Amino acid sequence: MMESAENQQLIPEGESTIPRKSLNSEAALLRAPLHTAHYIAPTRNTGWVWEYFALALSASAVTALIVLLAYMNDLPLSHWKAIVSPTTTVSILAATIRVSLSFAISSCLGQAKWTWFKKQPDKLLAFKRFDDASRGPWGSFWLIIWVKALYHIAAIGAAVTILLLAFEPSFQAIITFDCRIDSSDAELEALLGRSEFLDTGTYYAYEGISGAIAISPNTTVTIVPYVSQPDLGLVSGINSGFYNLSSAKRQTASFACPTANCTWTAFTTLAVCSACNDVTSSIKRHREEANDIGTLKHHDMQIYTNWTINALPRLNLTNMSTAEDDTGQLTPAYMSATRLVNHQHTITFQNLSTMMTAVQIIKASDEYIHGNIPWDDSPVTAIECALYFCVNAYKSHVVQGELEEEPIASWSERDPNSFAVTDTSLASPEVLEEWDRWNNYSLYSDYGDAQRSDLKLFIPHNDPLPFGLPENVTTVFTLTQRAIGSTLHFINEDFFSETMVWPLQGDGLGRGAPPVVQALYQSTNISETFQKASQSITNWIRDTSNATHVGTTQEWTIRIHIEWPYIAAPLAAFIAGLVFCAFSIAETHKLGLDAWKTNMIAALTHSVDAETRAQLRYAYRHGFLDKAVNAMSVRLEDAGHGLELKIKQT
Repeated sequence: MMESAENQQLIPEGESTIPRKSLNSEAALLRAPLHTAHYIAPTRNTGWVWEYFALALSASAVTALIVLLAYMNDLPLSHWKAIVSPTTTVSILAATIRVSLSFAISSCLGQAKWTWFKKQPDKLLAFKRFDDASRGPWGSFWLIIWVKALYHIAAIGAAVTILLLAFEPSFQAIITFDCRIDSSDAELEALLGRSEFLDTGTYYAYEGISGAIAISPNTTVTIVPYVSQPDLGLVSGINSGFYNLSSAKRQTASFACPTANCTWTAFTTLAVCSACNDVTSSIKRHREEANDIGTLKHHDMQIYTNWTINALPRLNLTNMSTAEDDTGQLTPAYMSATRLVNHQHTITFQNLSTMMTAVQIIKASDEYIHGNIPWDDSPVTAIECALYFCVNAYKSHVVQGELEEEPIASWSERDPNSFAVTDTSLASPEVLEEWDRWNNYSLYSDYGDAQRSDLKLFIPHNDPLPFGLPENVTTVFTLTQRAIGSTLHFINEDFFSETMVWPLQGDGLGRGAPPVVQALYQSTNISETFQKASQSITNWIRDTSNATHVGTTQEWTIRIHIEWPYIAAPLAAFIAGLVFCAFSIAETHKLGLDAWKTNMIAALTHSVDAETRAQLRYAYRHGFLDKAVNAMSVRLEDAGHGLELKIKQT
């Protein structure tokens, strides 16, 4: 429908003075003579001030966010003193970045429609594509498809607009929380028992009684018997070690940890160690015809028969060679054990000068014990275990009230000048030295003792300290004769004995063998049994000492953890958006365009010229507007009275 010519409107003075009344159509307007003056570019709404501010705000927020994340990384949550939570703070900064950057990109996408047609003619549909992209992600999506991905810089701005939808969730995924044990802020002290000096028990010479020992054809030494009483803690410790096989609670050294989580630097302490070696290969097996030489003696029945003997140098396990006991009254021996106090009498511990005791055990096979095979065909096993004084180094920590200790090194070096006889009233120093040599410098003797100096254990200076031990760690440890004598007398005379056999033998009531025999027989792992015993005695040594090792109290702490890889995508989107905006602004200045951006007044002022508008209206009236828009190429040109989109002339 053609517009009527009424209400004559005049262009301001200095411009064309064409009355609309004289035009019958928009086409006529194109044919009308125009008298134009010099074109004055508008100045309103043409600057980039707000975009500059938005970009500066966005960049400041990015900088603040990165600094904040670096500060928060590994920070205890309890140290966060802000009113809002860390995630809320990050969310606020991320929203600031997104909103300000989105505003600037929207303006630049809106400006892109003007720079696009200023640089080259294109379908009028492009104007709509750019304008839609400046309004949100959906239009940006179609703009990317239309300009073929990254074919044009505008696609970057459109892509960033879409990526900004996931901007805040991505930043929120950066923050995680983890729980760990950290040093406590409270001024609490963690203490752990250790020992440098042991002096316990009762041990003194029984005056008035002495005995002479011939240590050589021409030398005799007078030895005094000693009376001893062990420390009750030792008795409890060694019993716990051998008899707690079914105990649910593991025995540990005493400690104080107020927070239930503590740690200590590596340290050294006086201890008792254990070692076990298989000596089955040392067994000599043979037969002998004799009168009652079995391990279990039957004094009321003198039986002369063949015996099969499995022997170590100081121990044997012997039963009748016959497959059956015709009398039905003889009890076979299943295990035989003995204790040794002289390390030179052992098979595998001859160089162990700090040995407390050694135990040799010969045991029959389960097949023989259960009656499945005869004694002559039964294999036997032999093991030799030792308990000895040592120096241990530990790494220790308490987690939820449970002490865990890791041995990192062990030494059993004895100062050869220590534990020497000091009572010269018994004999000359030379004779006393000869007696010690005859006794192989053992810590305990079955014959008696003499007054001695303290025993010194040390860590050799030329030994490299294991990892974690400080250079000023204690390296010399002392045990008094009283502690050694009372302890070893109990272990070797009351706890173990020279004859230990299973089943029990004695006066018919099971008496005559120490109770530990049953523990040795029932143990499924002798090495582990002795290891538990040594640990239990070590705990007693550490608990009876006044020395402590100070550690650090710890507590469970919730810490903020930053997942830095998650920042890559949002940061890349920000940089891409910044580059796009900088390019768009620079291109606007290069082409000499005003910053019309998304200004609707500018779109109305500088849209299509009259001829193009007439064709579009004609296409609309006849129902082919979309085809016309797709087929119509326009370009932003100066028609003499201002820039406008004109149909490209071919």
